[in-house]
Amino acid sequence: AGSYLITQGTITNENNLNYDITFVSGELFHIRQREAKISIPAQNLTREYNGQLPSLASDKYNLINAASEDIKSSIQIIFRNANINVGSYMVDFVSTDTNHLLSFESTMNYIYTITQKKVGVEFYNVPYGALVNGKYAGATYTGNPFYMEARVPASEIANNDTVNVSILIAEYAEGITPVFSPRSSVVNAGSYIVKVGTLSNANYTLRPLTQDEIETNKDYRETRFKINPLELQILLLSKSKQFTGNEILFSNSLYFSGGYYQTTDYRILTTISENPAAIQLEIYP
Repeated sequence: AGSYLITQGTITNENNLNYDITFVSGELFHIRQREAKISIPAQNLTREYNGQLPSLASDKYNLINAASEDIKSSIQIIFRNANINVGSYMVDFVSTDTNHLLSFESTMNYIYTITQKKVGVEFYNVPYGALVNGKYAGATYTGNPFYMEARVPASEIANNDTVNVSILIAEYAEGITPVFSPRSSVVNAGSYIVKVGTLSNANYTLRPLTQDEIETNKDYRETRFKINPLELQILLLSKSKQFTGNEILFSNSLYFSGGYYQTTDYRILTTISENPAAIQLEIYP
């Protein structure tokens, strides 16, 4: 495109002597820029976070009314104030082509959106215990904390990002709504639910459940386990003290129940058959 001066070349009048041809100089020949539009399909204006700056390859947009697709090599799609993080960025372009008057097809600004990356989590160090007949038997009370954690699989993390996962734990029983608290360990015997709390990186979010997970009622975001009471044996040493069913003898929580001694974290196997139960106990793990 541009304006060009028309100058005289060679004029011949050999074929017709009846005309005297002269050249009038100073005229300009104009080639106007060709108007063309850049059109970006909606599906190419969004992508999931991958740790990279926004970009749009030449096969992700269309040219309308351009003389040739070759001019794409002179066009660069840019994103105002863009960075790698989740967000929305206004789309613009620069071009070194002077033969086309380019503009976006849309009368509205094109907006490029980076959405959160959807990831799963895996639990570690959950005290499931041994697998017995297809079910986990649970761990046994030790008096020490069982520490657990949840992690996003390394294969799902982009750009060597740090993504920490908090967990919530609650005791549960049939018919009782569990009350979750942010902690990573349990000590006492009981039945527990541990579930994912939050992800530390705003560029990530938990993926939705798959259809198979829904149909099989398997929610990857939580798991259950139990801590069984530690079974102890007792040695009857003497009958030096009168015993009643409500008497507290061990760790301020030992009580007589159904023919054996029971605490929250211990179950004492030896039953008491002598009468009356005036006894002194030693506890052996």
